[in-house]
Amino acid sequence: MLLSACSAPPTSAPQVEQGFRPVFDPQTLVGVAHEDGRAPEGWIVENDALKHTGGEPLHANLGAQDFELTCQWKTEGTTQPRIDVLVGPNARARTEAQAAQRILNYDVQLPNAPKPLAAGSWNEVRVRVVGANVSMWLNGVSSAPDAKIAAGVKHVRFEGGADPVWFQNVLTREVAGTDGLPPDAQPEIPPSVND
Repeated sequence: MLLSACSAPPTSAPQVEQGFRPVFDPQTLVGVAHEDGRAPEGWIVENDALKHTGGEPLHANLGAQDFELTCQWKTEGTTQPRIDVLVGPNARARTEAQAAQRILNYDVQLPNAPKPLAAGSWNEVRVRVVGANVSMWLNGVSSAPDAKIAAGVKHVRFEGGADPVWFQNVLTREVAGTDGLPPDAQPEIPPSVND
């Protein structure tokens, strides 16, 4: 299947002008590395998307602030990629994070969300962390995960699978309160006593 025949990314993808910034450079891959700091191996850039071709997972530092992360992904088969948020001083924090249950994985923790779109179609995932509270959306459908996330430096971890997987428009921004929530997820404002 040609990539040009695949569906376009979701139109809800936020723009950099809205305060989002790329997590890594999609051309040079500066900003992502393997757990041990090595430059990406088994990952290539294809049409401005990061393609997994069999390498180990990649990590990027998100800092310690509250954040919202959004990206699109697609697969050529049935593999669902994993997008984890890990807490710890560096990318090697994965083992510690798993042992302390301080790991967030959208695929595992969106059990009530609809299945991803068909192979070749772009899916959109959003993860929002404010304090210990996590909000997640898959293709615009929200699901409140049970997981809480610990304070500390956070890293995003991208993992492929047996089938080719692509990630693109991987963006993040700092948030606080309800800032950055999709319109359908904004809390309702109670009517004023004068209404």
